[in-house]
Amino acid sequence: MSPSSGFTQGDLHGPQGLTADKHGNIWVPNWRARSITAYPAGNPAAAKSITAEGIDHPFVIATDQQGRAWINNLRGVTVLTPDGKPTLHSPITGGGMAGGKGITIDSLGNVWTSDSDTPSITEISSSGSVGPNSPIRAASLHRPWGIAVDGNERAGFARNFRRSWGIPGSPRRCGTSTSSRPGSRTPGPPGPSEPRSGWKG
Repeated sequence: MSPSSGFTQGDLHGPQGLTADKHGNIWVPNWRARSITAYPAGNPAAAKSITAEGIDHPFVIATDQQGRAWINNLRGVTVLTPDGKPTLHSPITGGGMAGGKGITIDSLGNVWTSDSDTPSITEISSSGSVGPNSPIRAASLHRPWGIAVDGNERAGFARNFRRSWGIPGSPRRCGTSTSSRPGSRTPGPPGPSEPRSGWKG
């Protein structure tokens, strides 16, 4: 259990969307700094502060099956190995990555970011290549914030300042079929069609 003041180790400075990987490591982006705080095996006493090229106002982190940490920053994505070292293809820029707010990973390891400044969605392959359909834009995209992939492999996003959420180009699928991802021309399996204004309720 944490103390009443919470955990403060690791030079936390404006911590935002943290995550835990399959090994129990905790990753915390410090939005007011240019660093990531890691708690190995969830142990604050072993906290370390990580800096690397591309880490700039990091907002949110997702981890993949390899234990790599994908960090959505103000201008691009930084990828760290489980021990906190940048990968060979990090940092990743391009697509519509600007004002990064959300990040998620589908069943094939493709990474999806929501970027509020553009506004758009960007797809990144597990090897670090920006998808050819990126940036993905839709009428309902207005400062996209959180993003997630559902059980049907559809990428849905929440929008800041508007009480609605949507799936760009839905119904589409992310992980199982390249031709049916958001932004492609081939529809996926039947599903709810998103209204222009997004879903509300």
